[in-house]
Amino acid sequence: MPPPHAATQHSIATFADETIRFLNEHKAGPFFAYVSFDAPHDPHIVPADFTFNYDPAQIPLPPNFLPQHPWDNGEMTVRDEKLMSWPRTPAGVQAYLAEYYRYITYLDSQIGRVLDALADSPFATNTLVVFSADSGVACGSHGLRGKQNLYESDAVRVPLIICGPGIPAGQRTAAMCYLFDVLPTLGQLCGVPAPKGGDGISFAATLRDPAAPARQEMLFAYKDAQRAYRDERWKLIRYPQVDRTQLFDLLTDPQEVTDLAGLAQSAAKVAELTARLQQLQKKSADQARLTVAHPRPATWSPPAQVGNPPHGKPNSLTRART
Repeated sequence: MPPPHAATQHSIATFADETIRFLNEHKAGPFFAYVSFDAPHDPHIVPADFTFNYDPAQIPLPPNFLPQHPWDNGEMTVRDEKLMSWPRTPAGVQAYLAEYYRYITYLDSQIGRVLDALADSPFATNTLVVFSADSGVACGSHGLRGKQNLYESDAVRVPLIICGPGIPAGQRTAAMCYLFDVLPTLGQLCGVPAPKGGDGISFAATLRDPAAPARQEMLFAYKDAQRAYRDERWKLIRYPQVDRTQLFDLLTDPQEVTDLAGLAQSAAKVAELTARLQQLQKKSADQARLTVAHPRPATWSPPAQVGNPPHGKPNSLTRART
């Protein structure tokens, strides 16, 4: 292995170059190429010669935009949240999204180079391609900036696109899965047994038929501050440290705008989903409590802000990665 050295170009261009080199040099037999681009994680530094830009004024606000999260979710002042000033402003969120989308567009251009190289290779017709990402960021949704939450559009829903032989093109599915389900799914499609003891399940049947179900329920977690349960319609989020619960009907409210937990007619549904959440916790050996002896007040006010960028616009050159 050669000694490490400083790259002369953007890191994701280097990752794309190395993947293309691999495709050109690989001559025969099965292969697995895992390309872990670090974009669009901040800092959002894009090469100066990439001239594609977005006009912030033309970018719509998230439909669940709020100036501030209404109460303490257990992680209100983590680094991600302090990268945008309080209250979140429409102009600040639009400026951030313009920067974020520009970085994503640059990433898309590099992924396109890899896909073009695959199309020109001997493996074009017999290779499965998977595109995904880790958790996204809130970008002003629910008054949040970061990914330390369990809202759908703010954090837990991520892109997942799979194409290749035997998979109908242009299809979408509402079936649910975890990212760790991708491994046994690819194994089944390629005739490779899944590793023993894994928690993943194959959703290969869903890839062939988008109407076929995958997982019927899911458990989400963030530290000891948040737990969530969802099925194909309902979503419950529990905040034990501040004794708060949210209930959303994802069928009619996919952006999780209207919290139904406080309604008398929702009591039975809250109890039902809480019980299911506890059952999944037990199955997953998750010992976090859904109640605590002395919850702290849920009310929250932003800390004094020193040195935040104006209008909440992130400063790409000064942010450190974590």
